[in-house]
Amino acid sequence: MTNTPERGRKAPTTPSPAMSDTTLNLDLHDATGKLPPASLAWLRASVLAAGELMGVSGDLGVRIVGDAEMAKAHQRYSGIPGTTDVLTFDLRDTDSATPPIPPRSPSLEFDEVSRKIFVRLRSVLCTDILACYDVAERESKVLGTSAERELLLYIIHGVLHCIGFDDHEESDAGLMHRVEDAVLTAIGVGPIYKP
Repeated sequence: MTNTPERGRKAPTTPSPAMSDTTLNLDLHDATGKLPPASLAWLRASVLAAGELMGVSGDLGVRIVGDAEMAKAHQRYSGIPGTTDVLTFDLRDTDSATPPIPPRSPSLEFDEVSRKIFVRLRSVLCTDILACYDVAERESKVLGTSAERELLLYIIHGVLHCIGFDDHEESDAGLMHRVEDAVLTAIGVGPIYKP
């Protein structure tokens, strides 16, 4: 789910000289305290690998929260009661010289035959993501995976929203999930999403 609330930071209109146009600055914080350091390190490395593969740079803030905090955010920003898996906040300034990629024009191409993705256009993020540990933990038990892998899926899902993918229509959702699987496979994790 993508949201655009007025939040704390705005995208820079010009890149910082210290920041390479291929660097993804990841701020990953586990507000639940439930992930051991090794799991956080794995999640960080996996997100950075996925970001490189997806051709994204810029700033990505990820806050891992529990059901209570997620339910509050879900109500506040979406008007929907209850928890959810992920909320994405694309904070890029739409008045800047480089507007976000329009919907239905993703910066990635997906080859259905080879199941590989190709970067058409590098994307500069200014994105905050809330990912719910409690939802990930429940889903992982049902699917026989791990909460860390579920959280990785949620983060990749959020980034894909920011680079032009949508999941409101069934066909678009199917494509988005196939791209998620392709990214996860390419970084050595393998498919996670199961409808």
